[in-house]
Amino acid sequence: MRKMITLLSPKPVGRIIAVLYVFAVLTSSLNAFSLQSKNPSKFWRRSSTQRYAVSGPLKQVLKKPSKALSTIVEVSAPSLTVGDIDVRSMQIRKSNGSAIYTKDIETAKKLVMEQKSAQGDFPGPVPIIFEGDIEISHAVDYGISALIISQPFNYGSELSDVSVIYRITCPEAVEEVLGIDQDANAFLIEFYSMEKFEEIVDKLPDGSIIIASVEIMQPENVEIELCKNLKNKKATSILMKEAIVGDNEDNEYLSFFIDCIAKKKSSNFNMTGKRNIFE
Repeated sequence: MRKMITLLSPKPVGRIIAVLYVFAVLTSSLNAFSLQSKNPSKFWRRSSTQRYAVSGPLKQVLKKPSKALSTIVEVSAPSLTVGDIDVRSMQIRKSNGSAIYTKDIETAKKLVMEQKSAQGDFPGPVPIIFEGDIEISHAVDYGISALIISQPFNYGSELSDVSVIYRITCPEAVEEVLGIDQDANAFLIEFYSMEKFEEIVDKLPDGSIIIASVEIMQPENVEIELCKNLKNKKATSILMKEAIVGDNEDNEYLSFFIDCIAKKKSSNFNMTGKRNIFE
């Protein structure tokens, strides 16, 4: 009887509950890692019932809990060979790029395949974002995580494993999107001045994923300071426009940019190729 009372006393019971809680947390983490390792494209898929809203792991990538800027790297070189794409895809991952964006569907397919090859590695696969003419069902089949579209349309009650990011160029476009898709929560903003960027952001729903499209390799490192200012204006991610074009500076500049954004410091990048020179 004394042993039974001891087992049922508050302290041992509390310990048992604590052990069970730790076991549950570890099991959940291992399951998530297992899913990412076995099928990276499924790992990035939506977990929300709000139509095509960005949610789950993809949302955490594009809007980091730490509030650090995410970096989306555009691959704009359709002529690259599979080997060239593999090298650059791997470099993006190892440089801590958050996601990859492309407008070429064949490039997107190759990027998905290369990222899948990193299953179980650290850093692991990153999501692929595509913009172009494609059926949503095909995007899912190819393993694409999100689509960027300019014109909103009514999805009805249909759900999908791919998320939608809206390209926005003016405040009026935000109203048009939200008038059709009230669940929209991710926006890629094209802007020509900080004032215009702020006007658009003011129209977005609270808690939105805000991706700022930025031209890279500008004179005197102005894009680095611009990104820091954009973060202060609620940007959660930066799209590096035409970051990967197939020249010799791709990988070096990529590391330079991400390092400057992450470490909150600026430095000079001396170009030796066909792009501008930072001094």
